[in-house]
Amino acid sequence: MTKVCHIITSLGEGGAQKILTSLSINNTTHNHFIISLKKGGRYTEILKNKGISVFDLDFERNKLKSFISLLEII
Repeated sequence: MTKVCHIITSLGEGGAQKILTSLSINNTTHNHFIISLKKGGRYTEILKNKGISVFDLDFERNKLKSFISLLEII
């Protein structure tokens, strides 16, 4: 199964977030994981409950540490 990495600003309320959530949950031919540059959000728990890996970074608070984490995840 092919891994697909999505990087998004946040998983809060929004159209892109809703589409990404729907795509990740309903596409069973790929293994999706999501990196959110901001912590939390409306769709975070929905995705995690469906078995999608979600990595919440905190770029607003600690840019250097978050950037290093981003590189390690990818």
